[in-house]
Amino acid sequence: MLHVINRIAEKRLQFGEHQFFDRLMSDASLQEVLPFAKHITFWVMTFQDILRINQLLAVTREVKRITHHHMAEDAGHQFWFLDDLHTIEASWPNVKWLFGSEHEQTRTSSFRLMSEVFRITKEHNRIVLLLVLEALGQEFFTRISDFLEKNGIFHSLRYFGRTHLTVEKQHEMFEIKMMEGIVSRAMSDNDREESIALVDRVCEEFDLIFNSIECTLTDTVRDDNSRLAMCLEKLEEACVEP
Repeated sequence: MLHVINRIAEKRLQFGEHQFFDRLMSDASLQEVLPFAKHITFWVMTFQDILRINQLLAVTREVKRITHHHMAEDAGHQFWFLDDLHTIEASWPNVKWLFGSEHEQTRTSSFRLMSEVFRITKEHNRIVLLLVLEALGQEFFTRISDFLEKNGIFHSLRYFGRTHLTVEKQHEMFEIKMMEGIVSRAMSDNDREESIALVDRVCEEFDLIFNSIECTLTDTVRDDNSRLAMCLEKLEEACVEP
């Protein structure tokens, strides 16, 4: 199992080198970054069902316990996302946009990621799926929260800000304890290859989602510039360090 854990760590590092995160590290303004949020809408909603169905399909007591823990810890976070999205955009994406061409890659990758739940035939891969999703999530939330803090609105958003990052840190602590008992387990060559292939497929879909976001971000900023600027001005005015 150690080979699989190492693969997840390796792929997290690779994900952190995505061009989108380069944008966060640059002098990009809030107006040049925050329009990305609506482009992950379908994924945020799908993620909740992935956790729910992964737990529903678990068989062994140990895997049921772990999958239930993750589902419970992330329950309701989609509503944090919707609140943040309304704060950023002053609206929510309508169904026409959500199922339109601009959101197509996010939907496609979300469906592929959901399919992994049903493809799993070995119980340990339900844990592997959680571990890789959480690893990528921790990378994303750490980076986006650092960007927001740098721009003075870290405390104003729940999904993209301190609240969610704290939850992710708690996930990380739980995973460290969980891995103490998992890493030492022996795996057959076939099982190891199957788990690593799962990790690679998940990471590929995240790359595709963020590739699509990066390709459309400039156009989105230009089209929504005036409305977004107004929302961000209100957001910055409301930001008061607790």
